[in-house]
Parts: sequence; structure tokens; C-alpha cells
Amino acid sequence: MANEALRNGKGEHGLPIIGDSQEKAYSDNGFNGDVSDLISIHRSVPDIRNPGCKSKRYRAYLPRVSFVIPFHNEHPSVLFRTFHSILRRAPRSLIKEIILVDDASTQASIKQPLMHHIAIFNLSEVVKVVRLPERGGLITARLAGAKKSLGDVIVFLDSHTEANANFLPPLLEPIAEDYRTVVCPFIDVIDHDTFAYSAQDEGRRGAFDWQLFYKRLPLLESDLKDPTKPFNSPVMAGGLFAISARFFWELGGYDEGLQIWGGEQYELSFKIWQCGGKLVDSPCSRIGHIYRAFVPFSSGGKDGYMLHNHKRVIENINPGDLSKQKEVRQRLQCKSFKWFMEEIAFDLVKHYPAVEPPDFASGFIRTVKNPNLCIGSSNEGPHSKLIVTECSHEFRLSFRKDMRFKSLEGVCWDAGSYNDGSHIGTYSCHGQQGNQLFKYDLKTKRILQGGNNRCLEHSPIDNDLVMKTCADKISQQWVMTEVNLKLLNNRASWKKKKKTAAFCPYTLLQLLTSYIDTMKTKNSDGHASIKMTQHYEIGSMSDLSDLDRLHTPYSPLICGKDDDEGEEEDSEEEECRPPKPPPIDNVMIHMVPEGSKSRWSHIDDLDSFFKQVYEYHQKNGFSVMILREFMELIQFAFIVPSNLMWEYLLFKSPWAPFDKWHLKEDYKRLHKKKELSESLQSKILLLALLNLILMPVILLYQIVRFFFFYVELVKREPGTLGVRKWSPYARLYLRHFNEHDHELKTRLNRAYKASNTYLDGFVSPVLAVIAHNAAFFTGSILAVFIVLTVWDEDVLSVEHVLTVMTALTGVVAFMRLFIPDDNLVFCPEKSLTSVLAHIHYFPVSWKGNAHTSKVMNNLQNLFPYTFVFLLQEIISPVSFTVSVTGVGDVCSFAQMDCRRHGDPHWQANRSPDGGLNEEGLHHVKAEDGKTEMSLVHFALTNPDWKIPETAEPFINALKEQAGKDAELLPTLAEEENPLYNSLNSLNNVGGIYANLASSTLLDINSHQHHQGTSFLLGAPQGASIIAESSQKPPPPPSLLCSRVVGGSSSLAPPPNLRQDLRRLGLEYTAADMSFSALYLHEMHYRTITRQNTVISGGRRTSFNELEEESEMEGPLIQDLNNRLVASSTDS
Repeated sequence: MANEALRNGKGEHGLPIIGDSQEKAYSDNGFNGDVSDLISIHRSVPDIRNPGCKSKRYRAYLPRVSFVIPFHNEHPSVLFRTFHSILRRAPRSLIKEIILVDDASTQASIKQPLMHHIAIFNLSEVVKVVRLPERGGLITARLAGAKKSLGDVIVFLDSHTEANANFLPPLLEPIAEDYRTVVCPFIDVIDHDTFAYSAQDEGRRGAFDWQLFYKRLPLLESDLKDPTKPFNSPVMAGGLFAISARFFWELGGYDEGLQIWGGEQYELSFKIWQCGGKLVDSPCSRIGHIYRAFVPFSSGGKDGYMLHNHKRVIENINPGDLSKQKEVRQRLQCKSFKWFMEEIAFDLVKHYPAVEPPDFASGFIRTVKNPNLCIGSSNEGPHSKLIVTECSHEFRLSFRKDMRFKSLEGVCWDAGSYNDGSHIGTYSCHGQQGNQLFKYDLKTKRILQGGNNRCLEHSPIDNDLVMKTCADKISQQWVMTEVNLKLLNNRASWKKKKKTAAFCPYTLLQLLTSYIDTMKTKNSDGHASIKMTQHYEIGSMSDLSDLDRLHTPYSPLICGKDDDEGEEEDSEEEECRPPKPPPIDNVMIHMVPEGSKSRWSHIDDLDSFFKQVYEYHQKNGFSVMILREFMELIQFAFIVPSNLMWEYLLFKSPWAPFDKWHLKEDYKRLHKKKELSESLQSKILLLALLNLILMPVILLYQIVRFFFFYVELVKREPGTLGVRKWSPYARLYLRHFNEHDHELKTRLNRAYKASNTYLDGFVSPVLAVIAHNAAFFTGSILAVFIVLTVWDEDVLSVEHVLTVMTALTGVVAFMRLFIPDDNLVFCPEKSLTSVLAHIHYFPVSWKGNAHTSKVMNNLQNLFPYTFVFLLQEIISPVSFTVSVTGVGDVCSFAQMDCRRHGDPHWQANRSPDGGLNEEGLHHVKAEDGKTEMSLVHFALTNPDWKIPETAEPFINALKEQAGKDAELLPTLAEEENPLYNSLNSLNNVGGIYANLASSTLLDINSHQHHQGTSFLLGAPQGASIIAESSQKPPPPPSLLCSRVVGGSSSLAPPPNLRQDLRRLGLEYTAADMSFSALYLHEMHYRTITRQNTVISGGRRTSFNELEEESEMEGPLIQDLNNRLVASSTDS
């Protein structure tokens, strides 16, 4: 490119040349060949790539390329410039060959001069010419060139192109990453008249309309983030692209049934996406293309090859034999066209609906000043100027809000400039509004362009049309022949209404592939259009309005939009509501389509719905749950042999005895037995020989597959083969609300290595010494055996020597697991921080204590050894299963057995005589008083329940202790009495809880607690206040207030306490349970405090110091109070 910057001459740097525009210069090729001959075949072009492309780096090793360039009567200088630009602007190491396919050219000016040119420039080793004996067309020529190609990648180019700087590596790198990726370059424009080189735009996605014209879609928001990155494109333009040779032939190449050109880009694009590939545009690869002024050869008339090709692409009206193409789709298991429309070209129907909605207005556009004059064009086509002339051209204001020729599809009004006095021309419709956006104001009769307050004005002097600032002039007023009043009125009222009904371009997207019976209609330009016929059943419609709408193919969908004042009137609508789906009878689950903002049909009868769910699971659910794991384990033992071996041997092999479950005739005849047995013997020997030959290959395959499978598995889930794993308790405890299983699994897998590192840092010195010595002695014996086997090979023949050596090796390897690394640096805080970063769990007690065994044990409970976890899983059913008469086998925890699962620190009397769980006798104790609290709760809520013998001592001891504390209440200081503290805490909660606290203290004061005021202070075992409160409520607490709290009325219940206690039995029981829980926690706290009392300097540590030393139990009572306050508020 540095050398090209110094070039001077005609057309250099892509500058235009004003040449002869005579008809003869265009007649042969559709562009000015005389101007092309004035330009050097080595001319320079401007590097118009994005600046980021110039600094990109590509792989050092990229696949080599075969360029396939078909031509037919191409102008020589244009063809020469095409392959010379490739040679000048691509690394020569990547160019395998350039194949020029002559599609039976008839002009002598291209045949001999081409060979002479290749010889002069000594390009015969790189540039090869393939000549076809008869005209086959672009598709046939490309296939012929592809079959001759030797490169890893095939790049198809047109014969009238010019490559830009470093265009090849950006085409090849996506293919090197995935051979199923097809890459298209950005196509720049070479003017057909002046040969000026310019950019077309900065990229759009390829698409099509329903007449199979190539169209373009705007880039997605994600594509705009990096302007140098390739982006997905539904459809290629067709002329310029790179594809892996392997993938091209996997797809079956081009459809050989397509003729000349046209439609091949759709056929190939659909196959690429639907059959496992990907189609992208690469912004850093740019190639200029001459867009001809006209096609220099005929399309074959109304029923020509383009129509034939389009028929074949849409499989319509006898397009020929499609069996080969369908076989390719079956072999590659290609997805459906519906998938393509929903996943890849999901916004195509929004911009190019299958059935166009009605126009806003159409017909002649007359001036109000002189109705005999209309807007017309100098010629009916693109690149012309609009003028005011006699009425001969009709236009239509389409649903895209652009003004189009009514008789010529694809040509629109185009504002080249936004300045006052600028003219309006015609250009190919792009459908993206912008400079092609026009509006017709029915009230003022003005035609406005865009949102810039500019109107179309008639200049009466020269009958010219210009854009002027909108004003109240008759020269800016126009009348259109046909006007859709409904659409225009809705359009005019957009700014006035907050919620409006307006036309939305999102039409028939969901009906496109489900309710289409494709019918072909021909049009004059040789394209096939699709006419849609809907088939509906009246019974499937939700109501008559839906039926009417669907039977009217042009009725638009409704868009809801909130318009703010001052917002541009014609901004695109966003919230489009597709038709309401039909109801489904006997539906099990109602699913709302993703992205849909419409209301879905709801479940009217919940009872019927849940009944269906229940019946479904009764029929299928349990059996599936039981059989699922079993079937997954045995699938290889049954499914694979059954399908691949027995079925083949018995039914499909040449010696199979059965023909569709019927025994063959030969096996029924006695004289055939010997012959059949000999034949079977020879075939069995043949199979055995084949198995013997293939055995190493199969074994190697299984080893390699096993290795790679487990490497990937261990990488993804390191705990699979590790010695530790996260326990089920950890998975439940560490899981966030609404966190998916796979997210939790991934998060814990990331914490695996850090957790292992932290726990491995805690080594046992004693175990390390034992392991070190055991490994030394065992290794010494093993070394002696190894030396002996080297000295004398006969040692191995001695009985059990090899077995002993193997066992010793295993012992050494096992012992080394317990020997710490001498270079190991123990940094627990750093390792624990790495763990916490992933498990998101960090108790306050762990802060600064990462080096302690307490924290290590806590983490080890979450992350135990795998064999410990498995051992617990295996032993737990045996250890905790008890038989209950009339019930069967249950878990012993369900019996609330305080002897087996109680915590001594939560029990008032721990003497063996009481039958309670001693510190050293418990099997597995439940944490945090779970067993004791559950027992009290169950006894309260089930007053008729007989407390079992294993739990009766605990209940009696607890009540006995509560009675003692009640008797000591008048003598002890209030803050030293656990019963008073519990009742006082309950009183702070308020409501029914305060009532219970007040009445209980009142009964204690009057020595009447034997009547069952509370569960802990009531006389009968298991009696609940539910029964007591309805018969005799406690007396008013007026006496209590003066006795207990010194005359304070804070504990005084409301006057209607007697009626409240009769009415609120369940709530009163809950309050009784809250009191029992507070009392149990208070007792537990005092037990822990007594155990933690330290004699220091001949005196006891103060209560405040003990409170500071207790890390767990200090804030426990306050926390329980807070929870009770919250539950009271909820009640």
C-alpha cells in the first residue's frame, strides 16, 4: 500500500474518470469499457477500512486459497484488473491458485488476449483457465471451477471486482477457527460509468423480500459494539464469499438444477444456516464491485431461468428433481425453514412482511394550483429527477413510509440533501426511512420529508420540484388520488393520544411457516412472488374477531405505543401484539412465547387443572421416577447390543435366520441343516478374524475416548475424581434463592481447588511422622525386591513376589498422601478468602480465625472426604432406622428421642437416673436444641399425644426446673432468674405474647400455676393451653403489676383479655411455644456460661467478661426476641 500511495495516473486511488458515455461503450457489459481501458490494471484504490482493522493481527498459519472467477464475454481490462488486484493485495503464501472459468465466451477479444496476458506476466503457475464447451451459466461455471480447485478454502469472486488492502486474512481467520463458517467481504461500489471507488456503507445484514429480491437489514445492537468484528448475516449477496472446500462439498455444493444465475445465494445461505454452519460478514475485508447499469444478457423472458431458479429454491410448481438436495438435508439433519426464520432472520418479516399491508395513499399526485399537472419523473427508474409534468406516473406511499413508483417495484423518492432548494431524485428503495421517509398531511395537503419541517414545493417557473421549509403556500399543496383515511387519521393523531392503534410492520411472522400454502404468481421481471393462503378451523379461533381478522390478509397487527410530546411523529413502533393464540382443550401447561407482551389465555378452572396434573403423575410420574436412573444405567447393556448386534445378526445380516420375525424357508428344511451349519461356521470364523484385526483399533479408540472424556469431565467438575466433594447439606445451605442447579454447581466447582488447598494445609504432625516412617520402611523393602529382580530375573517367577511388590507400591503411594510438602507455605487467610469468594459464605466467627481447627472443622462439614460422605450415606439408614408399630420403619429423629439425639447442654437434668442423653453417651445429637424444641412444639400442638418414654424424662425435668424457678422468683434477683427473664422477653413482644407473660407471672404470684396457665407450669403432662383457655381464662393482672414490676402498667393486658383468650386458641398456643423456646434458650445460655466460667487470680470472671467470651450464645436471646417481634407483627 505504501507503493500504491505514490502512484499517479487516470483512475488512481479510485478517483473517477469522465469518459465517453456513448451507448456502444455500455452495450457489451453494462459498464463503460472505454473508461476501463484508460485505467491501469495495477491501479491503486483507497484504503477505506475501519482504522481498527489496520492494527488487527491474524493467525500465522491460515489455510491456502483457490480463487474461482467465472466469466462470460467479460471486458478484458476489467478481468485483468480483477486477478491482478488479488495478487497485489493478498499474501502470496496464501494463494494456491486463481481459476478463471470461461463460460463459453463468444467474443474473440477475451480468448487469445487472456492467454497472451498470462504468458507475458509469467502467471501460468498461479492463474489457470478452464474453458466450458457450452454456456452453462454462473452456477455451472462456479461448480466447474470448484471441482478443479486444490485449496483448503474456495473464494468465489465475480469477474468485475477489485480487491482492497489485505482483504484475504479477515476472510480466512473465521474459517480457520470453524470450518463450517462462511465469510463474505464488505462490497464496495465501483461506478459503472466513471469507475470511481467508494464505500457502499458500513455494513448491513443480508435478507430478502417475498418476491426474492435481495434486501438488507440494519445491524443489531450487539454488532455495533466492535466495528471490526465479523457479524452474522442471514443471507449472502451471492457474488463474493469464502467457504471451506470441505464444508462446500458437505453441503453438496451448488444445486446443479439452478440455471445461469439468480437464486443460488438463497439456496446456499439456507443450507449453510440450517445444516450446522454460520454465515458472517467481515468488515475488515473489502472488495469493490462494478454494479452494471443493466444485465447484458437476457433472463429468458417471462418464464426464464430466474423464475425457474426461484421456483426451485421455494420448492414450488414442478421445479425439477429435488431428491439430491433433500438427501443432503437428511444426511446433515438440517433444521427447518421455520427455525431459520425464528432464530436467524427473526426481524426479516418486520421489515419485509410476506403480505404487504395497505398503502397510506396512492395514485397520481396532482398540484392544487393546477390539477392538470402531476409529479412525474424524467424516466421511470432509479437515478432520475422528479419534476412536475403531465399526469403519467402513479406513486404510492407505502407502509414503510416511503414514496414508490406504483408500476415499478423497488424505486423510491430519495432526498439527496437536507438543504432548502435541494431536489428530489429516485433511487433503489432501502426500506430504512431516513432520506426516503415521506409523510402526507391530509389536513394541510403537504408532503413532508423526514422530521425536519421540510415540504415538497412546486416551482411554477420551470416546473421543478424542490424541498422548502413548510409554509402556508398553495405551491406546497398536493392531492393524491386514493387515500386510506383510517390509516392517515391514526397517523395524524399519534401525538395527541397516549395509547393509539396504529399499523405495525410486524405481520404474519408466526403464521408464515404454519399457515402458508405456497402458491406462485408470476410478474414481468422474472421473479416469483409468494401468495399466502391461510387455513383455519372456526373451532380453533378464540373469538369471531380473530376469525375475521385472519381471513383478511391485509389487516395489520396492532401496536401499542406511548408517545411523548415533541417526539418525532414517525418514529418506529415497538410493542407489536401478534394475534391471540387459539385456546387448547385439556391443556396441561400454559406456555407464554418468549418476547411476547400480549396476555395469554389463563386457566379458568384450577380444580380441573390440578386434577389433570394429579392424574398424569399417578399414571406416569412415579414409574418414570423409579425407572429413570435404572434405565440410564442399563442402556448400554440392552439398547446398544440389541440395536447393533442382535438385530443385525438375526434380521439384517446375509446369514440372518429371520425375515421380519418369520423363520426363513431354508431353516425349515432338514437337508439344509448341514449346509447352513457349515456356512455359519465359516462366517463365524470370518467375524472372529475381523474382530481380531479390529481389536487394537477398538481398544485404542476406547482408551482415547475414555481419556478425553474424563479430562473434560475433571476440568468441568474437579470433584468427580477428587477425594472430597460438597455435601448435600452444603448444596442446600450455600444455595442462593432462585439459583439454578447448574449455576450452584459451577460456583462450587470453582471453589473446589481453593477449598482443597485450605484443608490440605492443616496437617497432623503425628500422622505425618507415622506416614513418613511407614513409607520409608515399605519403600526400602520394595527397593530390595526391585534390585533382586534386576539382578536375577528368576525372582519374579517365585510365587507371590509380584503380588507383594504391587501391594508395597500401593502402600507407599497411599502413605505419601499424608506426608506434607516440605516447601508448603501455609497461608490460611489467603486460601480461605479464595474459598469465600466462590461459596459466598463467611460467618463472623471465621474472621481472623482461619488458622484455627474450629473454622477448619466447619468448612470440613461442608466439604468432607468423599469416602466419609459415602460411608455416612450407606450407614445412616442402618443407624437411624427404627420400627414403629402400626407405622413401619421411620427415622429415629422423627421420634424426637432425647436419649439418642438430644443435646445435654439443652436439658435441665442430665443425670443418668433421669434417662437423659449424657455428654459421652449420645449417638448423633441434633444441633441448636432441635430435638428438644421439636418435642415441646409437638406436645403443645397435639394435646392428646402420649409422650413416649424416651422423651418423658426430659419433659418432666423441664417442668420441674420451671416450677423451681417459679418458686424462687420472689427470693432471687429478677435478672438472675431464667424464668423471669424469659417472661419479660416475651412481654416485650406485645400482643397475645404479653398477655401470656402477664397472666403467667400473675399465677406465679398467686401460687396457682398448677392449673395449667402455661405448658411448662401446668400440672397435667401434655396439656395444652388450647383446652384451658376456653374454660377458665386467667384473672386480670392488676395485682401482678404492683408485685412484679413495681407498679408499672406496661404489662397490663387490655380489659377484654378474657374474651381474647377464649377466641384465640391457636395464637395462644404459639405464644406458649414462644415462651418455652425463650426459656430453653435461657437455660442453655446459663449452662454454657457455667461451663465457660474461668477461675482467674482466685476470683470468678465477671458475668460481662463471660458474655464477651461466648461467641455463639451471647446474641442468641436477642436474636430470638427480634424474630418473635417480627412474627407478632405478621400476626
